[in-house]
Amino acid sequence: MLTRILLVGFLVLWRAAAPVGLGLLAAAGLLGACSAGETAPIAPAERGNLFATIQALDGKPIADALMLVRSTTAKDPVPDLAPISNTKGELRWGGLPVGTYTMEVAARGYAKSEQTIEIVAGKTASATYKLKPAD
Repeated sequence: MLTRILLVGFLVLWRAAAPVGLGLLAAAGLLGACSAGETAPIAPAERGNLFATIQALDGKPIADALMLVRSTTAKDPVPDLAPISNTKGELRWGGLPVGTYTMEVAARGYAKSEQTIEIVAGKTASATYKLKPAD
């Protein structure tokens, strides 16, 4: 619907600004590209997901751990909301642009830990972080 509104709005502006007749020819050409009821295809952004488990060295889950992006090769913006692990030490981060990420996990009472993770379109990457007690 938005594509149709933008197309119609463009044609109205084009016709008002163009010499008489030229606007009608341009409109006819543009309308031929999309017939009534059709919309131009828009390529979806390539996104993937991350599932991570945060544990102490003894395997005990760590709740309330925060994951941050330290660096990435992704071309699209990364969502601003950083996930926090649940009581099972699990966190999910959906809708990440494809690319290679350096992800850091931080939790109170533990040293920070980093891993490099590859996010692939339509897939869920998984990672396990084993955190050492803070010094």
